[in-house]
Amino acid sequence: MKVAIPSMDEKGLDSEICEHFGHSVFYTIVEIDKKLPPSGIIKKNLYKDEDCKIDIIKNEELEGHLCDNPINLILDQKVEYLITSNLGPTPYARFRYKGIKIYTGAFGTVREALRDFLCGMLAEMSTASCGGDCGHHHHHH
Repeated sequence: MKVAIPSMDEKGLDSEICEHFGHSVFYTIVEIDKKLPPSGIIKKNLYKDEDCKIDIIKNEELEGHLCDNPINLILDQKVEYLITSNLGPTPYARFRYKGIKIYTGAFGTVREALRDFLCGMLAEMSTASCGGDCGHHHHHH
């Protein structure tokens, strides 16, 4: 299982989550051993190093409000899941098109977000949202 999470820094599991996908400087990529059940991961307090592999990728292009670069960075990592606070319509559409499942409502650290995800506490996203307070206007057709 390979998961991407927008992050504030390069601390891996202890990084704070970045609440705006496109403005994130770092993306923490976590590959979890599929043989490990979620309960086992939780009990081990996420994780011992042998249970998961962590890569941190940097978004070099933070100019403007373009999500293209981070979208491509994530797609290049071949992740199966994206865990984020919220997500706008463009990245949502592109990730869904590629079959990536998106889970929103994450907060705190990467470790806490993974724990919530593995416990089934995050909602799978079915339409794009910015949480309503980002100044975007969404039109549903």
